[in-house]
Amino acid sequence: MNQLYRYSGSRSGSEVTVEFDNTTVFVSYPTPTSWSADIVLEPGRTNYRYRLLGDNGYSSWYSVELTLAGGDLEAKAPVNTLDQHGALLDTPRLTGERNKAYQTRLLDVMVHRGGPHYGGLVNAICRDLDLDYEDQALVLERETNPSTGHPLDVTVAVRVGSIRITSPLFLVTREKRFVDPVRLLVEPSERIIGELLVEEVPGRALSAASYRLDLSTNQIHILDQRLADQPLYLSYRYEERISRFAKTLAEIATEIEALRTPAGDQLLSATVADGYESKLASGLSVTPETLLEELHEDASGEEVSGFPIRWSDVTLLPVWDDEFQEEERSWTGTLWNTRISSYAVGLQKLAKATWGSLVADESVWGSRTFPIAGGQYLDSIYDVYLSFWEDPTDGAVYDAWQKRGMGGVAFKTGAQLARRGVLETDLASGVGGRSDLKVTVGSDDHELFTEDEPEPTVSLSSDPVEVPEGATPATGGVELP
Repeated sequence: MNQLYRYSGSRSGSEVTVEFDNTTVFVSYPTPTSWSADIVLEPGRTNYRYRLLGDNGYSSWYSVELTLAGGDLEAKAPVNTLDQHGALLDTPRLTGERNKAYQTRLLDVMVHRGGPHYGGLVNAICRDLDLDYEDQALVLERETNPSTGHPLDVTVAVRVGSIRITSPLFLVTREKRFVDPVRLLVEPSERIIGELLVEEVPGRALSAASYRLDLSTNQIHILDQRLADQPLYLSYRYEERISRFAKTLAEIATEIEALRTPAGDQLLSATVADGYESKLASGLSVTPETLLEELHEDASGEEVSGFPIRWSDVTLLPVWDDEFQEEERSWTGTLWNTRISSYAVGLQKLAKATWGSLVADESVWGSRTFPIAGGQYLDSIYDVYLSFWEDPTDGAVYDAWQKRGMGGVAFKTGAQLARRGVLETDLASGVGGRSDLKVTVGSDDHELFTEDEPEPTVSLSSDPVEVPEGATPATGGVELP
């Protein structure tokens, strides 16, 4: 390898000549008062001489002796304009990454945006580690109801351990089941999600004090000993759960297409992206409960015919997922003294989101009984019940999960359910924008609101809340009576 030596100096304005072993070399002039010349030596040469010609004539010859020292060569990664963009986007080049692949990752920054939420974390991890993903790995489309000619109403949710699918058509009427004489349990054939009606004989309902439904185990506990080994008639709405454990996307698609309505009609069609048939379903991203429409957007914002479910090499287990929480329950069947409750205690101290003291910086809040649609939250088991759904004809009360399972219509009376209590919008944090405003929710007493009581009022103070010296203003606050 040739060796390069650069000489430079000052000049008064005239040109400078450099002779290298009796040969004139090229001289450049970076500025009006400076000059520069390069001398190149072939490999193995250890000496040379040179002289300069300026205003005062030739200088003497200068002799140079070289001493070569051995050393280890270190490979340097290429650095070009892409790396400059990567520094601005906080996306450095991976070890050994070629320019084309690096350019693709940089362009992805504005397509799959990173963020602190579930989807944002998947986006960032996939991009930063260059992991495989497919936004439309599994696409679900509704089939047509033969009796109406319209697409079927279907709701889908992807959880940690299963894919949940339900429809208003998923209704069981007067299913005959016997009470286990030893355990005093009744186990329905399907997984109950909606209102449950238990009858001793058709037309005679069993008292609600005589049984208790455990949604986590899908069992009905009978509290009346005389009903042991007796038949009961169950009417309820249900959902289908397809386990994701140790299954490929192709197997999941087959199970989904095998689902039928009570009339025997196919519910959904499922399409797997080319090349992803053998991928494990554990890589499917968790999604909130979604009512299927004709068109949906995938993770990149592209509009898709059907409901796209993303697959990636990233598996995240959201703490707020009820199936994850079920796996964490202690031997007592609760979340107390588990990793979940420890996390909730820490979160409570950090965010102060409990019992009417609410501080959040995303302007979104969900109570234990009313998770905001599409929101991702931890059921911290500290949140107070602030609202519920009521049947205006008989006064029956339901939580938000039961209301969604019934489609907002009471099973026994057919009446439209009405919301009671404080709306989640009344507790939205950050309503003051940059100014930290005080929000108050009030009524005549401390009971939950009913139709006969005054409507809840929300008032914003016209002046910012005074913040003690040295304290950090929060982005929003709530005070409950």
